[in-house]
Amino acid sequence: MPEIAGRIIFYCSIMILFIIQTSAHAQFLTPYQYRLRQIMLIPGISEERDAEVLKKAEACLARAKAGEDFTTLAKKLSEEPGASHTGGDLGFFEHKAMVKPFSDVVFAMKPGEIAGPVKTQFGYHIIKLHGIDADKRHAQHILFMLTPGKADSLKTLADLEKAGKRIQSGEDFSQIIEDYPVENLIKNTEGYMVWQTTDNMLPSFIEAIKGLKQGEVSRPFVSIIGMHIVQVDSINYNKNVTLEGFPPAIAAKLNNN
Repeated sequence: MPEIAGRIIFYCSIMILFIIQTSAHAQFLTPYQYRLRQIMLIPGISEERDAEVLKKAEACLARAKAGEDFTTLAKKLSEEPGASHTGGDLGFFEHKAMVKPFSDVVFAMKPGEIAGPVKTQFGYHIIKLHGIDADKRHAQHILFMLTPGKADSLKTLADLEKAGKRIQSGEDFSQIIEDYPVENLIKNTEGYMVWQTTDNMLPSFIEAIKGLKQGEVSRPFVSIIGMHIVQVDSINYNKNVTLEGFPPAIAAKLNNN
């Protein structure tokens, strides 16, 4: 009996040691932090897409000038958030309260007049002036938003696909960035992002890097802020050490700027 008990104790000790070693080893197999490099692009608006939106605005203008109720048209056609409830009514406002191209047209109109399409950074507007009160105007508008079309988005994804292949082939990342219309912050950091845990990442980034090893590049993906590809520059597997910031050379470059 003592011999059997001794064997049981021995095997239990081996199992406990195995579990401890396996757990410790697993700690260094699961990524804790990532440092990524990214190229982020925002789809542009092609001439074809601009013409498509303008055509819709011109059709709406014709209907409004033909006598259709402006509020009904706004509730049905306007792409402004909340227009289905407000009918595009802006109330009284001063010239400086709106973007200049919009205000310039409004403040040159007469009550009851309908004008447009007026192009601003938001899109094309059809405008109706309701009243004048000294330096204020009461206007209503119908907005056709200038957002990228499907073809614009597909082109951007194709551009990112090409950039990803260039990175994988060994081309210099910072040089590749120079070939694309990325934001200045991304250019200045040469695409580097600070160390992050997945808790600090957008869900689309987490999904994009899932299973990637150091040096590997994601497929193009879409987030709430743009379209991206990312390269896994470095991985920290040690949960006992939290790394921060950019690579030293990038941090020094930013400090000098």
